Amino acid sequence: MNTISSQRRLFACTAAGGILAAATLTLNAAFVQNPSFESNWNPTWPHYGSIDSWNGGAGVNDRSLDRGGPFWDNGKSPDGNRVAFKQQGGDLSQEISGLTAGQLYWVQFYYNTRGDVLSGTCDITTRFNGNDLDSITGIQRVTAPEGSAPITVPFYSRSVPFVADTDTGTLTFHVNTVGDRTALFDAVTIVARGSNDVKIMNPSFEASGTIPGVGPITNALAGWAGTGVYGVDTASGIYADNGSIPDQDLVAFIQGPGSLSQTISKLVPGTKYQLMFAYNASSSSSPHLQVKADSTILFETDIAPVGAGNPFHTNLTTFTASTNQIVLSFVQSKSSAETVLIDDVRLLGQTASSLPPMQVTPSNAELAPGQTVTISLVVPAEKLALGQAGNVVSPSDPTIAQPVAAATSANATFS
Repeated sequence: MNTISSQRRLFACTAAGGILAAATLTLNAAFVQNPSFESNWNPTWPHYGSIDSWNGGAGVNDRSLDRGGPFWDNGKSPDGNRVAFKQQGGDLSQEISGLTAGQLYWVQFYYNTRGDVLSGTCDITTRFNGNDLDSITGIQRVTAPEGSAPITVPFYSRSVPFVADTDTGTLTFHVNTVGDRTALFDAVTIVARGSNDVKIMNPSFEASGTIPGVGPITNALAGWAGTGVYGVDTASGIYADNGSIPDQDLVAFIQGPGSLSQTISKLVPGTKYQLMFAYNASSSSSPHLQVKADSTILFETDIAPVGAGNPFHTNLTTFTASTNQIVLSFVQSKSSAETVLIDDVRLLGQTASSLPPMQVTPSNAELAPGQTVTISLVVPAEKLALGQAGNVVSPSDPTIAQPVAAATSANATFS
């Protein structure tokens, strides 16, 4: 593997089969500022106020300081203790700089809504430089309001691709509501990727931001489940104290025995994938890193620090997916004195796309009393590649026609 040396880098590789895509980036620092909305909070109920680094919005809610919300009244925070809210319709936006014109990026964010389904609707449209990229309609809260009880149901997540037309632009979340509805946002990031990247949420660990501070995370790290002592750090921190950070500002760390893992979906069984990531060790540390897809070990090594100013180690591992999803895990197994650093995690290969429709033959039939017709349903191969397909066949009026074939039959006969 070859890496492109720059202040903000993305892997550039060549490999047999042409599965990898190369990209070169410039500049330094995170694209999105205050991505997890931890910077400011108005203690006066109901916590309306400006949002640092953002335009618009209505305020920030912090359930660790006010369990009642009131706007964040359901769902588990994806990252940190705070989420932004936009009551009623309008925009939440931020000016983004440091992009490369022509480069493909992902806007990633987590979202939810306050308000009962009977009280109206909530839609979110993602825009860049005034161009609509994606719309989510009919958003419902992830769970019923739980008052002071623990909230464990996660927010929804979204990853929206776009090609930058200039090096700067306005990222906008436009909210459209009917009735008493409020949109909730958290863990907003932008990351450069190629057209054959499989979706990984928060792959460069930028979603937490640097406020109120870097270090161990005890509540939530967007996209990742952790065990042991883990968190994020910058080049000026005590964990990422050597090497040149591969992408943007932050890297993840695992200190002592622990792990970071994420479930990755929409894989195509039987297809080869290439896992890429950057790794390092804190100074005076020699951690042992094990990378797994479910229980299968993909990569394992002891790590030496790269030293001040040097690029991180990188790894490229090819494997074949046996199911349509995997749990990708980074595990550090040595003592509490050892710290591993991880950044810029990528999985390249084919993603299961939208499925073509089933073929129904015949598409219609007219029957006299006592007559039968055999209807064939052909399930697309793309669906079968993702696992067993179940189909329910029933007439709109069972008093007129009834299926008589076995449920497991490829054909259904109506009489």
